[in-house]
Amino acid sequence: MFVTNIIAIASLCFWNRITGNLNSIGDRDISWFKIVAIIGFTMNFLVFLFMIALGISKKVRNALIAIVKFFGKIKIFSKFVERSLPALEQYCINTQISFKEIAKDIPTFLKAFIVKFITMLIYYSIPFFLLLSLEFTLQPIDIIFVLFGTSFAITSVVFMPTPGGTLGIEYAFAIVIASLASSLLGKAQAVTLLWRLFTFYILIIISFITSLIYEKKVNNYLNKLEEEKVIENGEN
Repeated sequence: MFVTNIIAIASLCFWNRITGNLNSIGDRDISWFKIVAIIGFTMNFLVFLFMIALGISKKVRNALIAIVKFFGKIKIFSKFVERSLPALEQYCINTQISFKEIAKDIPTFLKAFIVKFITMLIYYSIPFFLLLSLEFTLQPIDIIFVLFGTSFAITSVVFMPTPGGTLGIEYAFAIVIASLASSLLGKAQAVTLLWRLFTFYILIIISFITSLIYEKKVNNYLNKLEEEKVIENGEN
């Protein structure tokens, strides 16, 4: 969260370039995207600040739990709150423990921060090379705009719940790319599809296949242990 929010803040330096021609991308007026971006960035930063407050302040933790308990007194929420409250309390405790551990070992935190920062810069730069592969006319310096533009697009719609958030990221990214290349939104959406294919959907497919293989191996192993146990009991 530290890394992504810092990059997101930096991406606001390109606000005018990203939103400057939303009224004339192809034949569509998508000036409404400015409002979406403002809402997205505001909610993202508020959540980030709340997480920091939750990690360092017992008052915030107690206030959050008190609010949830209050809703638990309402009949329609009572069962859900009763079931979820222990997990929430433990989550709050774990969050504060994590912050304390970070404070104890700042050098390790900084190393992890730097590694994550570099990996996110690489991740956000992938669309630049996809654009080049599709013969968009770009200068080497444009990689900076694509990098921060990608962060801008993700942050703008991060508040949308899945699956809407998934589709929202694609559309927001297409808008940013269209504003960069002054191209039709449809052409920009082709780049978006490739970007999400390589960085999201393929990973889901690989993870799904891997989990199936792993689950099958684990089940076979457990079945084998069960059979050996049955045979051993029979012999005894």
